[in-house]
Amino acid sequence: MSTPTTAIFSGVIRTFNSEADAYVWMINQFIEHAPRIFKNPHKLKHFNKDSRDAVRFTQTKSDGLTPRPLINGWFVDVNFPHYQKFRILEQLANLAGLKHGTDWHWHATARVTPVQVDRGASAISHAAARS
Repeated sequence: MSTPTTAIFSGVIRTFNSEADAYVWMINQFIEHAPRIFKNPHKLKHFNKDSRDAVRFTQTKSDGLTPRPLINGWFVDVNFPHYQKFRILEQLANLAGLKHGTDWHWHATARVTPVQVDRGASAISHAAARS
């Protein structure tokens, strides 16, 4: 079952029918903002695998369980639970010099995002609900 998700980047609010689609869109926004985050694959190495050795990003489609293409020619695995997707987005955002709640926001319906909700995030949620 898909999880409807709202993703916000630089004031652009997008609502997706699935968390996986929102995840890919958000990563693509990070890449457009800071292409350097994928220029040196060794920088990705520290968070490119999880505890079960699943590859998160790859340069070939044959790697990973459910690879989805990114705008830079890389592929991303979307077969992760919500909290892992959010943590990966946090790590990429950090590499890109972006701040959650200010530059980007993520809300998967019926999921708890593992960060404190602040007034800015609440305002974003209300703005998303009106669109």
